[in-house]
Amino acid sequence: MKNKDTFPEDQGAHIEREQEEEPAVGAEGAPEELQSSEPAKVETMGMTPEEVAKIAQEKEEYYDRLLRTQADFDNYRKRIQKEQASLIKYGAENVLREILPVVDNLERAVDSARKHGDSNFQLREGIELVLAQLRETLGRLGVKPVESVGAPFDPNKHDALIRVHAPDAPEGVVVDEIRKGYYLHDKVLRPAQVTVGTHEQVGDS
Repeated sequence: MKNKDTFPEDQGAHIEREQEEEPAVGAEGAPEELQSSEPAKVETMGMTPEEVAKIAQEKEEYYDRLLRTQADFDNYRKRIQKEQASLIKYGAENVLREILPVVDNLERAVDSARKHGDSNFQLREGIELVLAQLRETLGRLGVKPVESVGAPFDPNKHDALIRVHAPDAPEGVVVDEIRKGYYLHDKVLRPAQVTVGTHEQVGDS
């Protein structure tokens, strides 16, 4: 049985053939046939410098337009979020304003019952209970009364119905409250109707 030994000269020929079969590698590690010798021509695709400049300008214009569109969308989204928050916070404004006269009437009923002493005690107690529950409910919804008597007159939250001569009070201070005013959170739901004191002599009307 013959030995099929590989001689050194045969091994050298085998290595030489493997080296011949490997593709040539360029300076950047890619096969030479995949490297372009004229990259500028490939990028411009044979266009003139004027055409390249025009495309670059259009690219900038499209990018600026995209930025403006994105900014407009962000502003729109913020505006919608603000309107939704305002709707949640003040959405019941009209309904609550319609309820306030009911509160006024209940308060008048309580005052009237108190003036008649204890003869209508049970009725007064029932009305006071209903009024207290209504005030508590309004408070949970963000409704709170406007402080008026003793405060300086503020046209943003006070409606001056009468001016009276009040030499002992500071000028322009509210001396009496005719109808109570209310806030809804930080917004005036209904201004208070008040009497304002002045140091000037007020003629009879």
